[in-house]
Amino acid sequence: NLPEDPNFDKERIMRDISGHFISRDLLEYDLSLQHYEYDSPTPGESGVRDRLRWESIAKMARCYSNDGFYDDTMMNRLKEAIYRKSETDLVDFENASVILSVYARIRGYIMDNDFYSRILEMFHWQLNNEDNEVMLSQYDGKNISFFLDALNILANPELDPELLNETFNYFSGV
Repeated sequence: NLPEDPNFDKERIMRDISGHFISRDLLEYDLSLQHYEYDSPTPGESGVRDRLRWESIAKMARCYSNDGFYDDTMMNRLKEAIYRKSETDLVDFENASVILSVYARIRGYIMDNDFYSRILEMFHWQLNNEDNEVMLSQYDGKNISFFLDALNILANPELDPELLNETFNYFSGV
C-alpha cells in the first residue's frame, strides 16, 4: 500500500524495489549456493534455503503485471524465482492461483508451457498426497475462479490435457 501523497513518486519507488529485489536476491542466492557447494556444510544443512516466500512472489507478480508498473525484467525474474522456489517448496493454492492468473493475463509476453505445467504439477502433487481437509481449507470462491480462469486462458495442446481435465473435474466436485 503505497502512500497517496501527491509528492510520492510511486514509479521511482517501484523501480527502486525491483532493482533492489533483483540484485539482492540474486546475490544472496548465489552466495548461499557457493557456500553450500564450496564450504563444508554442517550436518543439518540439506541444501540451499531460499528466503523468498510464495506470498511475496505472488504479490510482486500482481504488482509488476499491472499496466502502470509493468516490468518485463521483473516478470521474467519472478518466473526464474518461481522455478527456483519450486525445486524446494510446493506452492500453496492461494498463491498458485494468483501467480497463474497474473501470468495468464500477460501470456503474450511469456510463452512458457513448462512454467505453467510446473505450477499445475505442484498442485496435483498436493492434491494426490495431501489430506483432503487441508486442501479444502485453502479454497475460496475467489482463488478457485482465478485458478480455473487462468487454466482456461492457458489451455492449449502443449499443456498436459490429462492434468487440465483432472483439475477441472476435481473442482467441479468441490
